[in-house]
Amino acid sequence: MIGVFLLAAVFLASRHVDWRIIHHAFLTGYILALLAFTMLFLSWRKALPALPLGLMSTWLKLHIGTGLLLMPVFWLHIGHIWPNGVFEQLLASLFYSALLSGIAGRALQRILPTNLTATGGEVTRERIPREIIGIRLEVERLLVDSADETGKRSLAMAYEQTLAWYFRKPRFLIAHIIGATSGQHWFDHHAARLALSLDRTERGYLDQIRGLADQKHKLDHHYALQSLLRYWLFLHVPAATAFYVFVIWHIALVHVYAQ
Repeated sequence: MIGVFLLAAVFLASRHVDWRIIHHAFLTGYILALLAFTMLFLSWRKALPALPLGLMSTWLKLHIGTGLLLMPVFWLHIGHIWPNGVFEQLLASLFYSALLSGIAGRALQRILPTNLTATGGEVTRERIPREIIGIRLEVERLLVDSADETGKRSLAMAYEQTLAWYFRKPRFLIAHIIGATSGQHWFDHHAARLALSLDRTERGYLDQIRGLADQKHKLDHHYALQSLLRYWLFLHVPAATAFYVFVIWHIALVHVYAQ
């Protein structure tokens, strides 16, 4: 609600201020710069966690609310959605990149935790590689037990040729991000082909390996979504940083030519 009133105030000011005193581009430009640099408060709050500066959720709401105000004020400033001129277009590209990546990141923060909860299990991204190593060691133990019991290494040899690839590290990350089940289909396909050449005892061990593969599939899902939650900032932060640099340069150029 506060943001709506602020936006209305900016719009009315841009239409009714006496332009003999100040040009509307200067007014909307400085308001835009003020809003843009207000967005930095969240980063400063994160850098000073020990100081009593209020709840992080409050600063996040300020960050999001200010970000939503930026786009209409930006349009008021330039007079349309896309500016003319190479420098202005580059500045607009950085602005839209920072804003849209921020919106996408916030959407991910709201959607993905629910998805991870539905998958089941609670594991941090840093622990997942160790968990996968544990699963792989358990698979290799089953292969040894199978060879000892049956006197044959057909399961172990087939595992090394195909299934071992799946257990070495997180796989099918893009598929997990888009909600596909390519990892499960891949493993089930190769396991089904492998089962045709095994005896009854070896198929029992293969079934146990399939159960471990299901555990790894969940770990891969957690790893993919938690990585996405972490690495969207690698798009948002550089775009925002470059935008601030160009804003300062733009303000300096405007004042140089205005004189």
